[in-house]
Amino acid sequence: MRLLTTALATATLLILGAFAVGRSAEPSPDQETADMQPVEESINVHMSSLFKPSYRRLKPLMVSEPTDAAGWNKMRSEALLLAECGSNLTQYHSSNGFNPDAKKNWPRNSADVKKHAAALYNAAKKQDFDNAKRSYTSMTNSCNACHKSEVSLGSPPMLTPFGKGITDIYIVIPKVID
Repeated sequence: MRLLTTALATATLLILGAFAVGRSAEPSPDQETADMQPVEESINVHMSSLFKPSYRRLKPLMVSEPTDAAGWNKMRSEALLLAECGSNLTQYHSSNGFNPDAKKNWPRNSADVKKHAAALYNAAKKQDFDNAKRSYTSMTNSCNACHKSEVSLGSPPMLTPFGKGITDIYIVIPKVID
């Protein structure tokens, strides 16, 4: 009986080990470089399709502490999306040719967005609203620092963490009556 138990335990460990190796986050040497390329190169598309909708969904959740598990789950989900998107930003570079500081500031600004969004995610996991709110504000400030650095012509889209701002503007298209 003891031999059977040991054999089963060994087999289970071998299977789990093989599964863990297959799920490594590191790319394998035979992985195509095309597989590791971004799907979308445009930062504007990332901002409008990923960051902006997620930030809009997160913003009302940060006004007051969630009262149920669903609220905490939504906060955690949006924070994780923003953190992972921030991580993706670190793989890009500034496209601002007018501002020499933009290229220099990009790595720090994008890393800060990721860092603060990850801190928000971890605070939401612990249901620690004070730290979540602090991290959310820091993340917003990091977004704004990047926007200031990147936009040389016109005004940068400044985010307001707890008030009306660019992320609150919705374009209303009037209905055409036949």
